[in-house]
Amino acid sequence: MHIRSSCARLLAGFFAILFIIAALISLLLVNAEHHFVDPELYKRVLLEERVYDSLPRLLSTQISAGMTFNPCAEDPSACEGEGEDVSEDDEGGPPDYFKNMEAEQWELLLGEILSANWLQAQTESVIDQLFVFLDSDDTTPSITISLADLKSRLMGRNGVETVLKIIEAQPTCTQDQLREIINSFESDDSSTELLSCRPPQEILDEYLSSMVETLNEVIESLPDEVVLGENLMDSDLDEEIETDEDEMQVGKTLRRVRTYMRLSPIVPIGFLLLIAVFGVRSFREFLQWWGIPLLLTGLIALVFSILSMPIFNWFIKTYVQVQIPGYFSSEFVGLGFDIGRSMIRSLVKAITIQAGVLSLGGILMSVASAFIKQRRTEPVE
Repeated sequence: MHIRSSCARLLAGFFAILFIIAALISLLLVNAEHHFVDPELYKRVLLEERVYDSLPRLLSTQISAGMTFNPCAEDPSACEGEGEDVSEDDEGGPPDYFKNMEAEQWELLLGEILSANWLQAQTESVIDQLFVFLDSDDTTPSITISLADLKSRLMGRNGVETVLKIIEAQPTCTQDQLREIINSFESDDSSTELLSCRPPQEILDEYLSSMVETLNEVIESLPDEVVLGENLMDSDLDEEIETDEDEMQVGKTLRRVRTYMRLSPIVPIGFLLLIAVFGVRSFREFLQWWGIPLLLTGLIALVFSILSMPIFNWFIKTYVQVQIPGYFSSEFVGLGFDIGRSMIRSLVKAITIQAGVLSLGGILMSVASAFIKQRRTEPVE
């Protein structure tokens, strides 16, 4: 009888260890499923990080960094033996009128085009549509972005002011360039392309006046909305069918994983029941066998919650930052890290609260078991 009791307690202790491990994993999975599939989390984080207000500035620094990036300066060995093949006449890269713009000029231009309200409305719409797709049985996402407000803001004089900001960033026109511009006016073939130099004011006024009608026609020809994902399946029939099956399988897998994450608390609850079966013989033992594992689970979860942000920062610095290409600006990369930190912080906050509840419950049960033990009179044989 004594051996059987010892084996039962040993099993109960083994199940208590398994409970702690399973409960910690379940705590992470349940909160991750609840947070990372909640579109409101992403909307809130983007607002807290003031992404919509700072995006024109961040994009301007990124565009400037991309245009001035020199891979040979970063890694000379990668360009050995290639210098002779580079020609100044090579075509490629952005047009000259974009190359002449500085980060501050890009910020002014993007600030006119990408208003904070429009960015927020379209971003939140895309987030909602994406999660609706993830919860559906569709094989291909069909996400729309409205351009109606953007088109209306670029019509007429507003569009011309945008063009003017680009022209003001250009160097002064040479005599040959001025001659080409004047000849285009005299031949009734006014150029509809952006100028790569800044002409005198009288010529600039004539050029801008001719651009109004052209810009309006171009903007009017743009669609009122863009559908992302609608052309992803343009391929041969066999390839399309195969891709459909693969995407359907991916969708089913994602939904299955989410279901498992939601149901993960069943495992630690099962271990608690096994602890009760093998280790509990009285109410005092019930409080002990459940209280101590709950307390340890909560304390371990609290420790991991405290260490989570330092671990995240160490991981980013050690393994992620060294892999980022040099053509990404530090500010743009920093925004991505800040968004990641905010999302992790939101997850950790929820886990911390739940870990505190588990710790408190474990403490109360353990204290109650000690109190019952002191008040209880053991029978003497």
